[in-house]
Amino acid sequence: MNLSVKEVLGGVLIVFKFTLAADTNSDTKADFSTAKLPEQTKVLFDYFLTQMRDDYHEVDSGVFGADMQESLTNDGPVHFYYRVR
Repeated sequence: MNLSVKEVLGGVLIVFKFTLAADTNSDTKADFSTAKLPEQTKVLFDYFLTQMRDDYHEVDSGVFGADMQESLTNDGPVHFYYRVR
C-alpha cells in the first residue's frame, strides 16, 4: 500500500469509455456540438497511451471505438478506481 504502480512494476489497463459532451440546458433535446470528432479523440487517446507506455512497466488497453464488455476480478483487500478528467 506504500508503493506506487511504478515501484512494484505493476500493470495499467486503460479502457476508453466514450462519453459525449452534451449541453442539456434545452428542454427539448441535448446539444452535442461541443463534442470532439472521433478522429480528434482517437489522436488524444493514442497520445495518452504513448505517454503511459513511456512511464509504466506494462500498459494494456481496450480498442478505441470498439464495443467492449468489461469485467473485473479484484485480487486484494482494496480496489482503486481512478478516472482521468
